Amino acid sequence: MNDTHNAIQTENSFPIFLNGELNNRLLDSKPEKITILTDGVPSFETKPADLSFLEKISKTKEITLIIDESHSLGITGKNGCGIYSSISFPLKRKIMVSSLGKAFGLTGGVIASDSEFINQIKELETFTSAAGMNPSFVQTLYDAKEIYKKQHQKLLDNLNYIDSILIKNGNVKFDKNYPLIYLLSNELVEKLKQEKIIIASFRYTKEAEPLNRIVVTANHLKEDLDKLVSVLNKK
Repeated sequence: MNDTHNAIQTENSFPIFLNGELNNRLLDSKPEKITILTDGVPSFETKPADLSFLEKISKTKEITLIIDESHSLGITGKNGCGIYSSISFPLKRKIMVSSLGKAFGLTGGVIASDSEFINQIKELETFTSAAGMNPSFVQTLYDAKEIYKKQHQKLLDNLNYIDSILIKNGNVKFDKNYPLIYLLSNELVEKLKQEKIIIASFRYTKEAEPLNRIVVTANHLKEDLDKLVSVLNKK
């Protein structure tokens, strides 16, 4: 998919959309197997990817959808379950991959799909020879399931509070359902530095402009949010 995270792209892949239209390769009657890669929430966006185009793909295509939910698992959906379970379009297979180092704060990752695919993965040398997630982290993930629910609600409360006090303008991209605030002005980044507020700022590719974003967490206090938004609201 356009703007898919570099980590899941492959060489010689084709874009889904060309000049705003669905790639003709997906519409012709030629039977073939096609794998579509997408982020759950694309970079520079605050809403889940719109996958409605899947309904328009020719029925002669056997579609496997791989969705990277590193930035949506633990955030979007009921109790932060992500968007994987809500995808009901006709597909041969859907596969979810995700880091657990974002919303869950754990070193590890997850692969989800149908049992046949998971059993195939378990037989691959790259899987069996890889270092597994620390067992104590897995146990923590299970034991803390009720805590995660409470933290998710705290996060939503923080986002709603920001939404109630943030003055919307063209230099700030924010949605109350997603815990990132994108800054489209380098001047704002400098103003935050002056207030001793350091944000995430880096380039996904060497040629790209810096991606400046503020990550909101469940543990931010009201006074933290007041200080942050007071800087963003200054003209």
